[in-house]
This record gives sequence, C-alpha cells and structure tokens, in this order.
Amino acid sequence: MDPIHANEAQLRAIAVRLNLLDEAICQVEQFVHGRETRSIFVVEANTLAPRQREALATGISAIREILRQLRADFHFSVSPRDAAGIVRGECNGQWMPLTEMQSRYLRRYGDVPKELAEYLDPKADELLRHLRLMAASCGECWQSTAPRDAAKH
Repeated sequence: MDPIHANEAQLRAIAVRLNLLDEAICQVEQFVHGRETRSIFVVEANTLAPRQREALATGISAIREILRQLRADFHFSVSPRDAAGIVRGECNGQWMPLTEMQSRYLRRYGDVPKELAEYLDPKADELLRHLRLMAASCGECWQSTAPRDAAKH
C-alpha cells in the first residue's frame, strides 16, 4: 500500500473520531452481553433477541477489524485509560449541570419559589460535595471550571 499523507490536524481529527466509534462499539458490546443498567432514574431493558445479538456481534467484529487496520496504517497508538481518571472525569463533568440546578440558575426559567430554593439548593450542594469527595478519592483534587459567582454559592 502506498503511504497515506495527512497533516497533524487531520490525523488528530481522524483519531478522535475513531476513538469515539471505538467507545460506542464497546457500549454496544455490553448490550450484546446482556447489560441492563438499573439506577435511580434509568432502567434499561435489554430486549435484544439472540439473532440481533449475533448480528451486532458480527458488526462489532467487522468494525474492529477496520479500526485495527486504520490504527496500524496511521500509526495511531493505543490510549491507556485508568479507571480512576475515568471516574474523576465523570465526577468533574457533572459539576456544571448540578450547579445549574440551583435556584440562582433556575431563575432563567422563571421565578423560583422560596420553598423550592430552600429544598433544592442544599440537595445540589450535597450532591456536589459527594462528587468532590469521589473525585478526590481517585487521586486528584476537584477541578472547578465554574464562573466565580457560582463558586461562591
């Protein structure tokens, strides 16, 4: 095969997209193996029939073969991912959405009743506190990217 030429920016763009596909395929594979997450707000029902699971597994194998070929052809490296880093990222990624659940931010949707603020703000603060502790337990300090006024609350 002739050498494939791409600049660094193009290679990064290709690598990011292939990594996203690889992650998505891993999630689909979990469903093939029977994943049914049960959480407080989400209950997954894995209704995939054996024939569907087989078709998905075949598709996953085919996609992975192409991904292996692309990784080799473009000399992409494997990205090691540490569970602690993933947990920190998940915890830190929830900071802004939970902060925006507080009454000061809900005002953008209309007047916030006092009772709602008195009930919800402490709950949001407690959720944020637990996320900070969880992130810190994985070896890195809580990273805040919030505006200054949000950090004061």
